[in-house]
Amino acid sequence: VEPASGHAVHARAHVFYETGDHTAGLAWLDEWIRTRGPEANHRSHFSWHAALHELMRDDVEAVRRRYARELAPSLVSGSRVVVDSGSLLWRGRVTGAWTDDLPVAEVRAQAPAEWLTAPPTPFAAMHSAVLLAADADAAALTELAANAERSDDRVFRDVVAPLCTGLVHVVEERWNAAAATLTGVVGTMAPLGGSRAQREVVEDTLVHALAMAGRTTEAAELLDQRLSRRSSALDARRRAAVSATSESVGS
Repeated sequence: VEPASGHAVHARAHVFYETGDHTAGLAWLDEWIRTRGPEANHRSHFSWHAALHELMRDDVEAVRRRYARELAPSLVSGSRVVVDSGSLLWRGRVTGAWTDDLPVAEVRAQAPAEWLTAPPTPFAAMHSAVLLAADADAAALTELAANAERSDDRVFRDVVAPLCTGLVHVVEERWNAAAATLTGVVGTMAPLGGSRAQREVVEDTLVHALAMAGRTTEAAELLDQRLSRRSSALDARRRAAVSATSESVGS
């Protein structure tokens, strides 16, 4: 009814994603970004949605092109560089889609300084923690966890603090500890706010930690749950990889 409505477009983008209609969703979003994007607020978030479709299609090169064209820090500013650009980089890393030369330093340099030390909300804290993990900064994550534990806000104490601790374990490659901590976090994330698509980056990190710990059965179960509700070439590839690892260990 109103093609220029960013709120309506955003809602439909989530429907495309949650139903696994990645090809149609990507084509529809790309056309909207081309025709309406220049006048839209938070344009980078629509680009993030398009990149998420490309990631689910396991089209790594398309994700990289999208990042350089629409999500690089030279093009995105303020909180969006953390929420959209930073989270996409970490998601690429933990899913095995983007394993080298993550341009994290550029993102961190453009991030609002207070977000990385005293985030204003649990939602901001989640994304700041993810960015710090992408930069392999265990010290900053440890400090963020300590600040969260001292907060008067229960969500900071109960969700953000263990999330930061779990990400410290990931950075330090303590995979079993990371898996144990993040397993507890995944079931309590709704109060962080944002969408399930955004919070899913934590689940992606848990799958990565389980796989790296050799706990392939648990990793496969998580991926099976995801694939049962939404098609994804990326998750199918990851599922095949953990199965192959399990068979190799078994033999």
